[in-house]
Amino acid sequence: MLNDFKLVKSKKKKKRKKFSDSSSDLSFSLESYEFRKVETAVKEFELSQFCQSILNDINDYLTFVNKNSIEEIICYGLGNFSESKTALHQLAALIVLQNKYKPEVKIYDPAFNVTEIKILEKLNFELLLENEEAKRKLSENLVSLVFFPHCPKQLINNFLWANWNNNLKNCIIISNSFSKILQDCTEKTIKASANYIKKIFPKVKEIEIENSYYFDNIFNDISIHYISQIELDCDFFLNSLETEPIYHSDIEFITKKITETQINNE
Repeated sequence: MLNDFKLVKSKKKKKRKKFSDSSSDLSFSLESYEFRKVETAVKEFELSQFCQSILNDINDYLTFVNKNSIEEIICYGLGNFSESKTALHQLAALIVLQNKYKPEVKIYDPAFNVTEIKILEKLNFELLLENEEAKRKLSENLVSLVFFPHCPKQLINNFLWANWNNNLKNCIIISNSFSKILQDCTEKTIKASANYIKKIFPKVKEIEIENSYYFDNIFNDISIHYISQIELDCDFFLNSLETEPIYHSDIEFITKKITETQINNE
């Protein structure tokens, strides 16, 4: 179920409008159609073994940190779920997590269209208005889950830099496997685009989620990551913090500058 939200249809009969005056009706019809697609994807996800696996792993993390629930979810780079089956089922996973743990859900992707924004608002997701390049600081003392579904490594790197403090100990990151990122990149690329991933990796417990979903290209290479507090000494963050990451080439995400330029040109 998508929370308690239901699309309400009017019981009153309306006069048939001319096509030229029916743009709002067409918009509502499209929104209803896309919402039904989301509902179907949620039902499919809930019935999957993959869903049970990811919930079990998250509950193991909560036990590890002695917490009862996820209090905040932040999602970056979901994509156009009205056009992409991959993004649609990743959204379904996000909704299941929302229903399970009842957290605040914040989401950002500059690619969202008008219909998608309306659907996300009806799901009680908070749409972040600014392109933060994933540099949002975590809420202090809250247990947070940050979802980077197949996002560029630079966004994960940015997030780690912005939260290079003890708040990371209350954070679980679901993203492309850190170990695979480091294995697949050259040392030059890691230094330029994944330096903070490399720094944190020895302190991280990575749980590879078995790719048992119906569609094998939706959650492939996705892992759960969290910091093993046993491995973390008090001075780790202070002694290893460097300057804000700046990417001069191989930029795989839409930057804040690009977003601002697009807005100014509209």
